Amino acid sequence: MIAIIGNGLSGLSFAQLCQYKGWPYEIIAPTQPGSNSKKLLLNHQSLTLLKEICPDVTPDHIYDSLTINIKNKPCEINFSASDYDLPGIAYAVSYNRLSELFSKKITYTQAHVHRLDYSQQRPVLNMSNASKKYQHVIACDGARSTIRSQLGIKQNKGASGVSIIIPAHINSKTLHIQFSQKVTGAILPGENGQIILSGTSALRQFTPTLQELKQFFPEYIDLVSIGTPIYISYQRAITHSNYAHNCLLLGESALSIPPIAAQGFNHTLAQINHLAELDILTPESIRKKSTYLAQMNQQLWQEMAIISNHPFLRNQFLNLAQHSQFLTRQLFIFGNRYA
Repeated sequence: MIAIIGNGLSGLSFAQLCQYKGWPYEIIAPTQPGSNSKKLLLNHQSLTLLKEICPDVTPDHIYDSLTINIKNKPCEINFSASDYDLPGIAYAVSYNRLSELFSKKITYTQAHVHRLDYSQQRPVLNMSNASKKYQHVIACDGARSTIRSQLGIKQNKGASGVSIIIPAHINSKTLHIQFSQKVTGAILPGENGQIILSGTSALRQFTPTLQELKQFFPEYIDLVSIGTPIYISYQRAITHSNYAHNCLLLGESALSIPPIAAQGFNHTLAQINHLAELDILTPESIRKKSTYLAQMNQQLWQEMAIISNHPFLRNQFLNLAQHSQFLTRQLFIFGNRYA
């Protein structure tokens, strides 16, 4: 029996894989899945995996082009799905819709994990309602992971910051990502679109107005109206290890990064896709896979340092086209990062 700790989308997606593969599992979480208004931006590889393990998954919107530019600099690159023989650059899916779809097929053990006992051959979870032994524990309990803490796994921590998610009506047909010296902005167009701004903690003091956002983004992006912004604090962090005592850390329990450019969930799904290559889960097979998953985390951690800190933006000789291959890989647009 596999214990999946946490019922966010990482835990729910891994549970869907377990159902698909026929692996016995149990989701353990203190509450039912919460509501979240944000949109998820999936790449082609992520959507393919989700549709394979849950055929009812369908995107709300398909974006077939992307523009990346740097504010106040005459450099811009454009990507089109047709250039890569793909139906879309990215696919928007509602967090709530995906969570509800997964939750229909999954039952939960509603309990708090008080203690993890790994002194025996198999890990034992001491919960608020029982104590139980499991073959494996998959920790999907987020950036403040209880399992990581009880395993004593340390983290390297990077810069902290704030993201603002703003519901918006946006008349545009293309995704847009814009870098400035202090803020990274993303546009998900549509009548029920979204604007995402990420930067330092000082961004929490900023209350965006429609006029200010129009001045920040290019004129060809038609911002019609905006809703109430949601502020999310984050801190970049990566674990020294993602596996110990038959326990695997997955998602934000192992790697926490800013919620920009659709990084986190696509990265987790890429890791789940590698776990899907296993026919059966054994301590040895998961341990071997964990080494590769840790390498994936480390690569993203290093590249996010570049995106988050923008050191290359201060180079007055920047030629954005020279960075197009890096940005394409980094932004997970085409989902072939680890192919």
